[in-house]
Parts: sequence; C-alpha cells; structure tokens
Amino acid sequence: MINTVTLNNLFDSTKERYPQLKNKHIKLIFKRGWFFTMRSGIEFPSLWKKERVYFVAVNTNKFDGILSQLSEDDLVGWFGHELGHIVEYNEMTNRKFIFFVIRYLFDVRFRFLVERRVNALTVNSGFAKELIGAWETFVNLEGVNKKYQQYIIKNYAPHWEDIKKEAVRNGFSEEAYNQLLQH
Repeated sequence: MINTVTLNNLFDSTKERYPQLKNKHIKLIFKRGWFFTMRSGIEFPSLWKKERVYFVAVNTNKFDGILSQLSEDDLVGWFGHELGHIVEYNEMTNRKFIFFVIRYLFDVRFRFLVERRVNALTVNSGFAKELIGAWETFVNLEGVNKKYQQYIIKNYAPHWEDIKKEAVRNGFSEEAYNQLLQH
C-alpha cells in the first residue's frame, strides 16, 4: 500500500534530478479531492513575495485506487511530470502565470498543448523510462472509471514526436508507444 513516507522519499529523489529547481521552495502536500490525482501550482500568496512557494498536491482519495497500482518508477514519472510544470511556472512572471492559469482552466486546447509540452520537457529531463512506464501502467489500470481513463489517454498522453529521441534512447519503440494508444 502507498503511504506518505514513500511518496515523500520518491518526491525528494525526483526533485533532485531537476537541477533548475535546486534552490526552489517546493512542497509535497496531501489533499482530499475529486478532480485530480496529482497537480502542481504556486501558493497564491507567494506570488507577491521575493521567493515563490510551489507545491505538488497528491490526492489522498486516490491512495487505494490509481496510486496503489503504480510502481515506484511510475510515481517518479508522474512526479517528474508535475515538477516539469513547476519548471515552466518558474520561468513565468506573476502576470504571465495568472493569465496562464485562467487560459489553462478555460481553454481545453491550450491545456492539452501545455500537457504535451510538459511531457516533452519531462522526457528531455531524463524521465523517459519512468513517464512511459507510468503511461503503460495507467492504460492497463483496473477499477478506474473507463471514461476518465480514455479521456486522459486521449488528451494527456505523451506524443511520440515530442518524446521520440529520449524514448528511443531509453529503449522504448514507436511500436510500443502505438500499442499503448490501442487500449
């Protein structure tokens, strides 16, 4: 069973693999929720402070479902993806971040482009094996709402052209990627 100690350890080791986040204040928090498994963001009050405080939130309602079916490598891939969002946030001005959030919430096409870009960043940051593994696990999960699962696969899956170079270097083929999409 997944627990907060394991998740904290995996999060810390994943964060260490992003040198551009070395001196950034990033918290792993645990929240109950309905609409997410993991998500990242900036603590709103810190937007106006000298140093922003970032977070990755893990939904405790998913401990017995999705999260319990993921391996440690899969979780590293997922954390790598969420930290990839923080890499992007860190490069935004406060104003740009606020407009980004509004557009992300209300423009579905923009949201999918952001997720695609972050998947590519994640793979190019050395998480190809873990991110692809997480997707392979996700498409085969048991006990997950199938509509939700298909929606995520269709709209959030890493796109082959974006991840090709690093994926191939990590032993993942285009054929294997295409098989993931068949589920």
